[in-house]
Amino acid sequence: MKNRRVIIVLIISMLGFLYAEESPAYTAASVETLAVTSQSWDGSPIGWYPYGCPQVTVLRITVPSGVKLALHKHPIPLVAYMISGELSVETEAGKKAVFQSGDPIIEVIDTWHFGSSTGEEDAVLVAFYMGVTRLPNTIEKE
Repeated sequence: MKNRRVIIVLIISMLGFLYAEESPAYTAASVETLAVTSQSWDGSPIGWYPYGCPQVTVLRITVPSGVKLALHKHPIPLVAYMISGELSVETEAGKKAVFQSGDPIIEVIDTWHFGSSTGEEDAVLVAFYMGVTRLPNTIEKE
């Protein structure tokens, strides 16, 4: 009898889920998956996530054309979306990637790197830092 109740509850839950996905609240939206991954752009696993009180920071960053940023690293996961321009990123070890308008960026974690705005127009991106209150989002190398 208990098993039947569990099965009935599961079936009702599944039907409710299917109905919710087809409701106007979901069908009116356009969704494009830009990235689903467990690796950063250089192929390293995202892996460890620090314990602590979560702190999400969202920044719109503009890097003027021709500007090279300081060598730095991020101790926390960071993803970004390129709005315009071109951003070339290179690790201290020499791994390179180029991101352009419309590209998602899954940033390297705890890896020294720098970015350069290498396009004709300023590189503009929106960055989402998934941090914790006890850690900085970015650490510059001295």
